[in-house]
Amino acid sequence: MKNILIISEDCTLNNHLVNCSNLTNFHIITTFNYQEGIKLISEQYPDIIITDLDINQEKNYRNLKTIRELIFSQKIPIILLYNQIYGESCLKIWELGISLFFNKMIKPNTLINIIEKALLNI
Repeated sequence: MKNILIISEDCTLNNHLVNCSNLTNFHIITTFNYQEGIKLISEQYPDIIITDLDINQEKNYRNLKTIRELIFSQKIPIILLYNQIYGESCLKIWELGISLFFNKMIKPNTLINIIEKALLNI
């Protein structure tokens, strides 16, 4: 069973992702706190991370960079869900090695398909 770590301060989104993911064969680990998320990465060794960090805020960018630095050598995919990303933010995300970023309004079935395909590539 694959581990999915969901790091989201948005309770509604977090619950939605848990409900969608529980329909499949994933072990779901959730946190509403990014510092706890960093701790869970070291303790739980997730196969994939889903987060909704607002990359347009410098603090969140630094948090995402810290997360990526912890797992970069392991090549764990990160899926970033967002409300709005501007052109230069896309470049910053890509420079962190994150190529999976989608609007928060993504359909659950589409997200599950993306997760499954991303897990096949690790």
